[in-house]
Amino acid sequence: MQVSLDNTKEYDKVVIYINSINGIFQNTTDFKFYINIDEPIKNIACIKLMNIQVISNFNYTHDDIFYIELNNYDRVVSYIKNPDNDNFNVIKYFENVQYTGEVLLSSAKKSSRVSYNSSSIDWSDPSVYLLNPPEPTLRRFDITLRDKDYQIINKNYIDALKMSICLYYINKNVLYK
Repeated sequence: MQVSLDNTKEYDKVVIYINSINGIFQNTTDFKFYINIDEPIKNIACIKLMNIQVISNFNYTHDDIFYIELNNYDRVVSYIKNPDNDNFNVIKYFENVQYTGEVLLSSAKKSSRVSYNSSSIDWSDPSVYLLNPPEPTLRRFDITLRDKDYQIINKNYIDALKMSICLYYINKNVLYK
């Protein structure tokens, strides 16, 4: 089945809120974690990014950027110049958040955030990642946070990664027409 967002009656959706505080980290140093899904979600056609917030306790600079990997969903392709030569390294990731350093009230922690309009879904919307073919079964989210050099960030520098996404999945009735 080809994914098409032209007919919204063929899809259902579920909004998922991910907070790294609830994640299972693979070791004590890397900001790399996973979250198991209680009930697997079948036939995911697209993922709409609604909001991402990175809360840090480290003084980054305004040229810093956070790269977020979500499973193997490479929604964005970019390049980082190798400091040792003039070559570029290709990097693929789900989303990035530019460091803005907004001070959280009554705290020394800094927040950086990206938000998208969540009122519509369309194939031309840059916040939508179309899965073609659809993801047959999603059982967990694997998330990695990387720095501007595309190295995994040390867990001690980040307090939390919070993300809201909307998963659109194909109705069972449509699959069996």
